[in-house]
Amino acid sequence: MLGFASVSLGTGRKGVSNSISKVQRSRVFMAKQIEVVRGADEATINKFGCRSWPVWSSETGTFPWEYSENERCLLIDGNVTVTPEGGEPVSFGAGDMVTFPAGMKCMWDVKKAVNKHYLFF
Repeated sequence: MLGFASVSLGTGRKGVSNSISKVQRSRVFMAKQIEVVRGADEATINKFGCRSWPVWSSETGTFPWEYSENERCLLIDGNVTVTPEGGEPVSFGAGDMVTFPAGMKCMWDVKKAVNKHYLFF
C-alpha cells in the first residue's frame, strides 16, 4: 500500500506530494528543495510510470541549470552531484528517484555519464 508524504520546500508552504511506501520514507533525503528517494522500489516506479518517460543523457561535466517547472526523474545509470544556489550539494545515482522544484537554480556536476527518465509537471 502506498501512502502520501508531503514535503516542505523551505519556503514555509507545502510542496510536491509524493506517493511513497512507508519503507521508502526512511530512504527519502531532502536538501534545499531537492527530494531524493534512494533506490526507488518497483511499486513506486510503476505508480509514477517512470519507464514510459523520455530519456535524457549527459556525459561527464559541469553546467548550470534552472528549473522552469517541477521535474521528477529516475536515474537509469550514472552519478551526479547537484548544488542548489545557496545550498548544500546533493549526490544521487542509478536507481534513485529525484524531484526538483520549479524555480530552483543549481549547478549540475555529472561525475559518471548519466541516463535518466524524466517528467516535467
